[in-house]
Amino acid sequence: MFNSTQNLIRPNFAKMQISDLSTFEQHFQELLKALPPSDPVSAQIEVDLQPLFFRMTLDSASELLLGSDMSFHSQSDPPGSISLQFMDAFDYAQMKVHRRNILERGWTKPIGLLYQISKCGRKDRFERACDTMHSIIDDMIRAFLTKLEKTESSTHSQEGDGEGDDGKYVFLHEMAKTTSDPLELRHEILNVLVAGRDTTASLLSNVFFILARRPDLWASVRAEVVETFNGRLPDYETLRSMRQVRNLMNECKYIILV
Repeated sequence: MFNSTQNLIRPNFAKMQISDLSTFEQHFQELLKALPPSDPVSAQIEVDLQPLFFRMTLDSASELLLGSDMSFHSQSDPPGSISLQFMDAFDYAQMKVHRRNILERGWTKPIGLLYQISKCGRKDRFERACDTMHSIIDDMIRAFLTKLEKTESSTHSQEGDGEGDDGKYVFLHEMAKTTSDPLELRHEILNVLVAGRDTTASLLSNVFFILARRPDLWASVRAEVVETFNGRLPDYETLRSMRQVRNLMNECKYIILV
């Protein structure tokens, strides 16, 4: 199963997919719009970037996995929206899943059984969060499979290479060639979403945590970006050649914040 999923994910990281940075630019612009207004005196902004990064990467990862027509827009959606309901449930389930696993194995299993009995059949917040998360993803998968059934006779659906309506590779499209089991599709999407969203958001948070405390690094990285692009949008090949940015990202991958 792991190798199968790995083979399906790989096209998302192929050069032709990474080279298309328009998707990330769109979600980055939405992050800028979500920033609070600057202070009228200092012209600076005081903000906790980490929650914004987690929203941005949820949106970009869901677009790669589900396609642009079904991706989340948690940065621009209003409170109570489907995307924010999913994000809240997703975050809470991840925070509590380790404790749940501990209570279901080893010497702590009797404690877990007592806890289950004490609930008297009622679902706790963890289980309700999982239900919310599963329900939202299942609705998306159901809508996708219905659409696929209506178009499966077309040349695009028969011969396409995991592409969505906009011609971009979509993980769900490729998965559907292997299985139409909604439960398996849900498991694989959530499994990849954890890696595609959380690791990227954590790295970005760490990078800006360091830059905010190292003005010398900020100055050198900014100078390289300004000199390299001079206001142009970045491209894949140029990003690879940026020494200061690459070194910063590599170092921040190994720094653990307590």
